Amino acid sequence: MDLEKFSKFFEEDLLLLNQKEDLSLNPYVIRYISLIILNYIHTLPFYMIDIKENTTFKTYKTQGDVSLLLVGLFTEWLNRLNRPLTEQTYIRTGKLGYENAYFYLDLNYGQALREEIGKSYLKYLQNQNEILNTYIQIFRDISDYFEEYAYLLKKFKEEKETFSNFLENVPGGRLLELESILNRIKD
Repeated sequence: MDLEKFSKFFEEDLLLLNQKEDLSLNPYVIRYISLIILNYIHTLPFYMIDIKENTTFKTYKTQGDVSLLLVGLFTEWLNRLNRPLTEQTYIRTGKLGYENAYFYLDLNYGQALREEIGKSYLKYLQNQNEILNTYIQIFRDISDYFEEYAYLLKKFKEEKETFSNFLENVPGGRLLELESILNRIKD
């Protein structure tokens, strides 16, 4: 399965869960979250001190991304005994990281692009402006609703664990039958 299909799998599940839980969360942010899950699936730094990025924006963004994934998907790890940092600390760090990423993009690129788009020779780029503004707004939205997006990830994990537990109790023949049905659905 290629990464695009894998990302789509996460996105579709998160969108369905968003609807099921009646959260009304931004679908662009949900797409972004499905991509960061894949981005960090093997390389998630569990400590903020381990974040080493080469630009200010990437540092802010990564702090937000890592905090969101830790709070949403690795709550047990965050809340284990003798932790100097709490889940609330990671929530504050994530919100601040995304807010700083938003301000950084908006201050450094947003205003300049908005001024240029208004010029007649760039009118054809209206769609590009919309894409950039959507990207900038994603960070603002995650910062403002960090706990809700973390909750969505917690529910996602919970549902996957429930399904996994169900599969463990399915007899071998039935499991093969279920896998073949799931494979037909994916294709």
